Amino acid sequence: MSAMASTVVDPTATLNALLEQYVHVGGLITGIAATTSGTIHISKKGYADVLHKAPVENDHQFGIGSITKTFVAVVVLQLIEEGKLRLTDNVSHHLKEYVYRDIDCMADASIKQLLSHRAGIDNWEADPVWLVNGRGRDIRPSYVWEHAETLEYIRRPKRFAPEPGNYYYADTNYTVLGLIIEEVTQTTAAAQIRRRILDPLGLHRTCLEGFEERDEKHAPRRYHLNTTQFRDSAGISDRFSIVNDELIDVTVSNLSGAWLAGGMISTAADLLKFGAAMQQNKLLTRDSVAVMQSFQPATPGLEMGCGLFRLQTETVGPWFGHFGAVLGFSAGLWWQDDCVVCLLTNVGTLQTGEQSAVTTLIRIMATTGMPAATMAPGPSAGVESFTTENGQWKITTRKQPILKAEPIEELHKAIGIPIPEMIFGDNYVAIEHVQTRWKLDFNAKDALDCVSKTEEGMLQVAVADAWKKDREHNEDIKQVVKPFDWSYSTDYKGTTQPGQNSGDWLITTQAKHPVRADLLSRPDPILFFGEVDLYEDELADNGIGLLSIKIRVMPDRLLLLSRFFLRLDDVIVRIRDTRIYIEHSSNTVVRQYTAKEAKYDELSEKLRGMRENVAEALREPNRIAPLLNTIEDRTEVFEVH
Repeated sequence: MSAMASTVVDPTATLNALLEQYVHVGGLITGIAATTSGTIHISKKGYADVLHKAPVENDHQFGIGSITKTFVAVVVLQLIEEGKLRLTDNVSHHLKEYVYRDIDCMADASIKQLLSHRAGIDNWEADPVWLVNGRGRDIRPSYVWEHAETLEYIRRPKRFAPEPGNYYYADTNYTVLGLIIEEVTQTTAAAQIRRRILDPLGLHRTCLEGFEERDEKHAPRRYHLNTTQFRDSAGISDRFSIVNDELIDVTVSNLSGAWLAGGMISTAADLLKFGAAMQQNKLLTRDSVAVMQSFQPATPGLEMGCGLFRLQTETVGPWFGHFGAVLGFSAGLWWQDDCVVCLLTNVGTLQTGEQSAVTTLIRIMATTGMPAATMAPGPSAGVESFTTENGQWKITTRKQPILKAEPIEELHKAIGIPIPEMIFGDNYVAIEHVQTRWKLDFNAKDALDCVSKTEEGMLQVAVADAWKKDREHNEDIKQVVKPFDWSYSTDYKGTTQPGQNSGDWLITTQAKHPVRADLLSRPDPILFFGEVDLYEDELADNGIGLLSIKIRVMPDRLLLLSRFFLRLDDVIVRIRDTRIYIEHSSNTVVRQYTAKEAKYDELSEKLRGMRENVAEALREPNRIAPLLNTIEDRTEVFEVH
């Protein structure tokens, strides 16, 4: 354990004290999260609008600058996992000559060199002409840059970069990686980031500015430090306005020129989710994580991997993450052990000669250790709740760490089967009818209690014997195959607590009580979103069995999806879904249970016939669900009175 876990402190007080000391202009929002429990602390200081004294709000979207590069690196490494790219591929292998012509070292630069900033290519951002055109006196505020347009500024003998193999930070590297992503996938890089990262993680407040629609309602004003160095190097556009001696208002600008080098905008909550996913290795395989974390010396105190920095501290060990700086914004996202820290401000310091408050605060926090990882979760830790506007339905989620040894043993005794590798026994999602106290909740104990505990139950997985025989030499798998359904397949549909009701679930049809996909697909605002894992097992490194719950609440309705996903490599793929659908104004609860499965080789063949990448598709249940055979489809309804 690092020194971070040695002292319990008040995180809110710590953050507020730091903000009070270091934030003097503009506004800043910072958050810390304990990843296993989901506990989050957000603190704010200063103004989203300095002149009108409008405070920073949780929903404000800030430019995240070069943190964008970490998103891009994840996409590139996933494409490598799928066999569409190799680390050794060079630029000329994927892009046409006109893209890299007259740019020194670009044609022969490898994917690995681009990811790690060792390609030896000049940085277009350092070009003095671009600085004036893209950030200063001659900026065109409403202009959206073409993806490769910034490369025009370095079609000349290089001036700044060392020879390939040496570290030199350059936005050019990630501009080129973006072009390669688009060439390989034949879609936009923005679409790839959204499909692979934003949508799966529920990052609904994050987008690539200039290329996706942003929420103008939650956009803070953008400021840049008014320094002599910035005025002399970039100049001040006549479209900007001088706020005071310290700040220039650059709100009319956009981040399209930065594109995949730094053009994304996000909220503190979304960035914390992304940081947690990175800390828990949810987006990449072990091999890809090893590539991303192949660190080499970069600058004093920092090492560079592939789209990821490592910040070394003498007191609490290393942190992983990235800083971000663009016109009008500064940002930082870092994680260590169980803790994620993000800071966002609407004051830019790039090319000003000044250090951002974000950089200062991150280094102080990293050196002293963050409090989120020290807090032992109490009964209310990780709990979030939401009540519909009419007061009729209350939704509650709870996220806490993996159970420790003693409660695992108690759970094992209670349900009579070995417990999955990762069991979140204190997690739950509940939907409650406020007036009658009727409740439907989803929890790990009751879900595991629905797993078959007999030899007969095990044999219901028809390929179990074949799976065992193929791997008889593996002692771990011999231990897994016991007289219970070792895949942890469950037909759990939630636990009903009747409250003041005397009714029961009644069989119906989708024709009579449909889950209204047409209404759910409308672009209604999401008022509440929760995602909770109940258990996960990697089946002795031969696949995955995962039970997770997602719930989203819109103004007029809600949908809960409880999904058990099983992928047993070379054997079977299975999805068991329970959907709960409620119109807020109604007392009717619709529950649809669907069980689907297919043999692994048959599904793989279907995917190849569709020219899908098999490895990629088999990681995404939503993509393969329509291809599976329906084993059971059952709709029930509960009338709450």
